[in-house]
Order: sequence, then C-alpha cells, then structure tokens
Amino acid sequence: MGTTHRERRRTQRLEAMTYALSVNEEILAEIIDISNYGISCRSLLTNDKPLLPITEIGLLNCESGSSVENLSCRMVRVAYETIDKKTFVNFSVEFQNLTTYQRSKLDQFIKTT
Repeated sequence: MGTTHRERRRTQRLEAMTYALSVNEEILAEIIDISNYGISCRSLLTNDKPLLPITEIGLLNCESGSSVENLSCRMVRVAYETIDKKTFVNFSVEFQNLTTYQRSKLDQFIKTT
C-alpha cells in the first residue's frame, strides 16, 4: 500500500532562479522555492556547526538588484547534507508577523524571481 503525501503549505511555492539568495547573520543560501508564506533554501558555503535558529532573514535577487530586508520568520525544517566530505545545510522558514509594506515588497520580489 502506498503512502499519501498531504501538502501542508497554504500556497504553492514557486521555484526560484539561481540568482535569488537569502541572507542573515548565520548563513548565505540560495533560494530553492518561495511563496508569500515561506522559503526553502540551500547553503552556498559549508557549515560544520549546527545552524542557530533563524528569526529574521533578508532576500536578494542578484540579477535585478531587488531585495527585502528584516523579514521575521521561524525555522520549520533543517537538514544537513554531506557532499565530498563537506557539510551543507538545507532549511525552510515560515514568514511571521509581516507588515503590509513587507508583504508588498515580498510580492514584488517573488514576481521578479
């Protein structure tokens, strides 16, 4: 008997282009997919220590130069991947308590990625 996967996301996430990044004090990562409610990311640099909880994040589109800063969030998933003896972090965050202005900027950012 097969297992059924139940989608928990409120909106479909859109695959981001390779030039879209997430940044905070702990990690620089490429955005794998994005929606108005959250993002999934993969670290660009190796990370040998556990990732601290991310509570605020910024987004940068390197091609268009658009950005969104200081988005409150909470981590919902962290996974570590070893490639050629180097450890990379994959993580997802859910945006929280965004202002109307931040939601508008996030919408614009998503449209440009």
